[in-house]
Amino acid sequence: MYSSSIKLRKLRNQFRLSQQDVANTLELAQSTYFEWEKNDCDIKLEYIILLSDLFKVEIIDIVSDDNSGANKALQILFNKTESKINPVYLLNDIVDAQKKNIRFLENEVATLLNKVDMLEQKSKVR
Repeated sequence: MYSSSIKLRKLRNQFRLSQQDVANTLELAQSTYFEWEKNDCDIKLEYIILLSDLFKVEIIDIVSDDNSGANKALQILFNKTESKINPVYLLNDIVDAQKKNIRFLENEVATLLNKVDMLEQKSKVR
């Protein structure tokens, strides 16, 4: 999966925030945020959502790869770059990238639902 580290660093710098500022806003340790920027660990969906709110960007802007075929395809389709590549192949790249993002989000939702189920079971035991 794409490393969000460079993107996070750029967004944080655009907002003139320190790693500690972001960590405090997200209520986590600065070392955890540092690991995200180093790409040493995956970012949970709940934090991706919070980051997208903090930096005022779409979730896809945090988790997608700027160098992916999908983003290149979008640039070509919107005439931001010139290419003789067949648009059908580009659209397939877009669809494949979106399927990958959907699978990632589905896995994150399943994990969160499992956590909710576990918490509900614990509360029933009490």
